[in-house]
Amino acid sequence: MPVPHQPGWGWEALEYHYVRYGGMMQKKIVFTSLVWLSFILFFPPFSQAQTGFCAKSFKLELETAASAKIQPDKIMDARIAALDATQLAGILRLKPAGETLEYLLLRAAAVNPNHETLEQLLYTVGSTEIKDREGYRPIHLATMHNDNPKVIEVLIKAGAEIDSRGPYFNMTALMMAAEKGRFESARALVRLGADINLISTAFGRTALLATQGKHPRIAELLLEAGADPYHENIFGATLIFSLPQGGDSNLEIADLLLTAGYDLNRPSPNGRTPLIHTLHYVKHKKGRKLLARYLEAGSHLNRLDKEGDEAVNMSLKRGLDEVIDQVASHLQMARDFNDDALISLIRFGSLPQIQAAWDGRGLGPNEFLNQSGLTALMWAAHSNTDPEVVEYFMAAGGEVEGRDYAGRSPLMLSAMNNGNPAIVASLLAAGAQLGARDDSANTALPLAARNNSHPARCKTLTPAGDPREGRANIGLAPWEAFSMGFHY
Repeated sequence: MPVPHQPGWGWEALEYHYVRYGGMMQKKIVFTSLVWLSFILFFPPFSQAQTGFCAKSFKLELETAASAKIQPDKIMDARIAALDATQLAGILRLKPAGETLEYLLLRAAAVNPNHETLEQLLYTVGSTEIKDREGYRPIHLATMHNDNPKVIEVLIKAGAEIDSRGPYFNMTALMMAAEKGRFESARALVRLGADINLISTAFGRTALLATQGKHPRIAELLLEAGADPYHENIFGATLIFSLPQGGDSNLEIADLLLTAGYDLNRPSPNGRTPLIHTLHYVKHKKGRKLLARYLEAGSHLNRLDKEGDEAVNMSLKRGLDEVIDQVASHLQMARDFNDDALISLIRFGSLPQIQAAWDGRGLGPNEFLNQSGLTALMWAAHSNTDPEVVEYFMAAGGEVEGRDYAGRSPLMLSAMNNGNPAIVASLLAAGAQLGARDDSANTALPLAARNNSHPARCKTLTPAGDPREGRANIGLAPWEAFSMGFHY
């Protein structure tokens, strides 16, 4: 016959054994069943421990954890989280020690969503300012882990200090909520009167700075409640300067700050505006949408930082052609560039970018730019590796034999600094004098040699024919000729 489902305890077990084993084992089965029945009748705590919650065993576990001052594991926290008021009453009837109750209160604040259980514990313990081994109070644990506004309300109503400082960097519960992204806790704390603009010792951060650009809902909550968007940390940076690190995912917070009236042209102590700061991250494919948003909102291109860099100059130095194109689409470069930006563009930009800026400036091709003492052709010969740029300025009337403040011609500047021998070749083809000397009586080839120029450039500068005749024409001293490989 089929075997019925095996029951756990009691008379059903006795019946099962009769059916399963028959008459031969009757005495043994009866004895075993009676033993289990006696446990059920005379040891109810044992039965509870096998089938559900046992207040006595749970109290023992709590006492062990509290005396060892250890944080419970996930299993222990799960059991505390499931503790309801009835089960708690069973534990309290066993009169646990104060240390055990404090431990239970701290962990319940962190993980138990039942505010009635917490109220009962608070009434029994009689204090909201106890601390765990690290120095966290119940309100800190409830904020960081529980994210339950009811629990926050119960703690504040019971007398918890809403702006009490935690053990690390003197952070308040609101700062912890902002850092961890606990929106419900943050909203409850703001509603109950937490000080929004208190400063921690964590680099001088407020709750708004503690969001670190990662939690837009909390940032919006704090800004609407009156958080100061211009508060600076100890490095002089406001919240907007942390946004490029997270890339374009922080665009929402940037919009919140701009809506709150943030001045994009207000520099940090190192002179950087948010636009210039963002350019440091665009190279790594971060912040391109942020950059576009700042440009649309009217960020100035010509604002210099303490290192003398401005937005266009930095973009060009870092090879960000697409950023320059982006800038040009928002601002008319010819009108808005200052001389420093124009020089940077001539040195590092592409021909279309340079034409867009130069054609509307009304400058003569042989005017000195800024205080540099160099013309546009000289700057192009100095740094731009595109021969078409040099040819553009020569076609515009730039003097091939013009001289800078040290008497150097475009050819000399190219020989000393430019990495492309084709620039030297273009200048020579346009009539640049190879034997011309600067104010120190140097010609182009010695200047190239002394500045560790590439051999290809030196070869381009070497006249064809007899090397002895070439030495006489270009003014090489014997030791210079020997060091460059000209053996006479």
